[in-house]
Amino acid sequence: LVLYAHGQTEIGLDDVKATSGDVSGLSFDDAVDALLEGKVGDFDIAFTRHCQSGGQAFLVLSSAMRQLQAIQALQRRARRFFSRGASWWRKPSNAGTARRLPAP
Repeated sequence: LVLYAHGQTEIGLDDVKATSGDVSGLSFDDAVDALLEGKVGDFDIAFTRHCQSGGQAFLVLSSAMRQLQAIQALQRRARRFFSRGASWWRKPSNAGTARRLPAP
């Protein structure tokens, strides 16, 4: 911004708008989120916006694959956790037992 406004005495809102682009079309997070939520219309809009702004389609698809792989890994860990008889609702064995601190 300083380089853009070199020689000017003031930097105004128009200068800021001129140097900052609309990056909302470059983000593909909206497309991946819509895909994972099953919102086909929202995915189509976000994916089209991403591609029309010069973004590569494979970036959206590889990001979606990484998200799905993370969900799959989490699912495997949860299955192993619960197959050992663990429960989210079981209190720890030391719950409800208070210890008295020694007097100073």
